[in-house]
Amino acid sequence: MEGRQLTLELFDLLEEAERLPEDMSVLPLLEQLDRTLCDIAGPEQLALAGEALARLAGAFSERAELVLGAWFKGGRDRVALLATLNSPNCLLAKALRI
Repeated sequence: MEGRQLTLELFDLLEEAERLPEDMSVLPLLEQLDRTLCDIAGPEQLALAGEALARLAGAFSERAELVLGAWFKGGRDRVALLATLNSPNCLLAKALRI
């Protein structure tokens, strides 16, 4: 029963990340994934991990589109983007990181 509850909690976190990718907290999601996978064996574990990571990648993709869309909508160009991403204090780079 505990494994099922952990899986439900994981999917709740994934749904939230997909709904609000700009606000997702990755570390708690990965910790929940780890706890959930510990209670599952074999092929089920691989299937769940694959689905969770694919959904997380989708949320990251959406977050990147939102951040970059706002960047370009503000009239900034790609050269400025590259220079900014290389800056140690870049908030955009921090937003795209875990």
